[in-house]
Amino acid sequence: MQMEKQPKLTAKDQFKVFKRLMRYTIPHKVSITIALSLLILTITGSIVGPLIIQSFIDNNLTPLYFPKNEVMTLALVYIGLQVFIVTVSYFQLLRFQDISLKIIQQMRMTFLQKYTA
Repeated sequence: MQMEKQPKLTAKDQFKVFKRLMRYTIPHKVSITIALSLLILTITGSIVGPLIIQSFIDNNLTPLYFPKNEVMTLALVYIGLQVFIVTVSYFQLLRFQDISLKIIQQMRMTFLQKYTA
């Protein structure tokens, strides 16, 4: 059994399909905004981590200067930041997955209503 080749969509047709798909996101604007905010927090945390390590290397490791309080503070901040990143990333992924499942469910319902009636 051979599969039929589907015709290529033009850029205009692709944009029409994109707009039609984006309409499914309208009821989820708040959830998408929250998920994107969590994504920004995750990315920001991922950027700050190497800056903390750079600070440790430049200020402590290179000059071989290890005051206990400063090193412990940097270590605790770094570990806390990593825990924060993992937690926020988990909830961000969970939120996006929830949105996508709801959109797929709505698309299925729309399809069934259209073709079973």
